[in-house]
Amino acid sequence: MITSRHRVAVRARKKQGRPNAKSDPEAILINDHDLTPASGVTLMSALNWLPPIVGAFSGALIAVFSKPLQDLVFRPVLTLHFDQSDHYITRTPKGDHEAMYVQIRAENGRAALAKSCRAYLVNIERRGLSGAWEATTFCGSKQLAWAGPGNDPYSAVDLPRGVPLFINVLHTEERSTSFTPLVVPLLNVYNSFTGSAGTYRFTIVVSGDGVKPASIGLSFTWTGTWDQFRVSKED
Repeated sequence: MITSRHRVAVRARKKQGRPNAKSDPEAILINDHDLTPASGVTLMSALNWLPPIVGAFSGALIAVFSKPLQDLVFRPVLTLHFDQSDHYITRTPKGDHEAMYVQIRAENGRAALAKSCRAYLVNIERRGLSGAWEATTFCGSKQLAWAGPGNDPYSAVDLPRGVPLFINVLHTEERSTSFTPLVVPLLNVYNSFTGSAGTYRFTIVVSGDGVKPASIGLSFTWTGTWDQFRVSKED
């Protein structure tokens, strides 16, 4: 506690200059008491500012990362499937003759709706004599048709979870020695390879609004006979 005697000592020191520790130890004690409250006030002021700063910084982080995190956890996830069953390789009457269709299946594995999905054939390559895949005259990306009934098989569709849809990739016909990619537009330039026996790789991509694209590769071996081909999923 600072008494009136102490205050007198402080005023005396102001007149006499810096006190001597040996001659006036009490004056040094007064200095310590004078400084301590000021230091405490400064520290408390800094601590009072800390919560608002931390809160503002946390809010900024949430605003920046919340949308990407929501997309990562909740956005639709597409998967594409193929196997050797009749669901994927189908024999279908076509007028007075028959045709074979090769299809893949698209599924959405999340509760969020996969909106405005379309399927595209993005490449057709042919295996060369060296075993490596070589380019054909197919170029660009062409849209594939959704299988099943519908007014426009090339329109965008929504994929709910647990509702698979099939996509037509190619077909062969009993009266033809060529295979036909089921794309629009179907260009005459494809005739340079569709009638030639060999092994081809089809690359298909399905995407939609806010949906990460999914892709699959099919290896298709054509012999020139409409029902004597082999097709498998590329690893």
